[in-house]
Amino acid sequence: MASLPSNSFMFNYNAKNYDPSTYTIPKTEGQLFAQNIVLNTEPESYDDTSIYFGNKQSKYTYIYDNSNLNPFERHSPNNSFTFIYKTSGFTSSSTNLFANRYGDYNYMVRGSILHTSQSGFLNLTPYTNPEICVIRVNSDGSCERKFVDENGITLRITTSSSISWGGSSRGVGFFCDIQYGEYFADRFYWMYCSMETLTDAEVLKVIQFNENTKTFELSTDSLTYSYSGGSQNVIVTSDNPWTASTTDSWITISSSTGDTGETTVIITVGSTIFTDRTGTVTFTDGEDTLTLTVNQTKYEVFPINKLYINGDRIN
Repeated sequence: MASLPSNSFMFNYNAKNYDPSTYTIPKTEGQLFAQNIVLNTEPESYDDTSIYFGNKQSKYTYIYDNSNLNPFERHSPNNSFTFIYKTSGFTSSSTNLFANRYGDYNYMVRGSILHTSQSGFLNLTPYTNPEICVIRVNSDGSCERKFVDENGITLRITTSSSISWGGSSRGVGFFCDIQYGEYFADRFYWMYCSMETLTDAEVLKVIQFNENTKTFELSTDSLTYSYSGGSQNVIVTSDNPWTASTTDSWITISSSTGDTGETTVIITVGSTIFTDRTGTVTFTDGEDTLTLTVNQTKYEVFPINKLYINGDRIN
């Protein structure tokens, strides 16, 4: 369970969400660039993590958007952005992942370089194995590019140079082939772009969201007690420190804080006689929230119709 950073973001596309019936990669909820990716033909194959395009010039899409929300319409002064993606299998210097390609482009993410219609280049060729690439471009044109693992740990940093933006244009394309013979090969996993320079912690949140690697979960989402009350255990598993709280006075939590790993929390409730009741315990790691529902059933009183003592009815 993970969430994206609180920064507004232009787009986040994940191959896990691919819809094979429409050849569509839906946009992530909350992204500012309001377009899905729709491939013009079915990809060669797909699984629950990625889409395999194959080494063919046959599958592409354009997601042109003429609105002011187009993330790549660049004007002077230059603005910052952070581009993060995971892919594998670039097979030539002409392979492309994502581009501003409506008339003159401002920049293009390619197998070999991130370049603009002016000067400025970044070598982007990844290895065959899937890797996560983080590109930061600052408002002064300075750049940083590195490959990281799914925990955000830097694997290597490669040479970077300044980016000089090209002319303004509005089109954005994600493609495997266009008429110029440029194509994207092999597997696509996900990509994200924010028009801000993200911190390392924010980059890690993007990775955790798209990789679904962050763990924060309860062993159960509800507990039920009889009228007499008692104690039951809940196991909290988390990659981050967490806190727990309740606004219900009849519920007691053995520990209101916890660290990483597995922690057993004891939930104790008092007795109740004549009413059912329901309460909650809220767990949060500062980013995400989990809710434990606590139910307690009332004491069942059965009416006595006839009462006898020594064979004599007394009521």
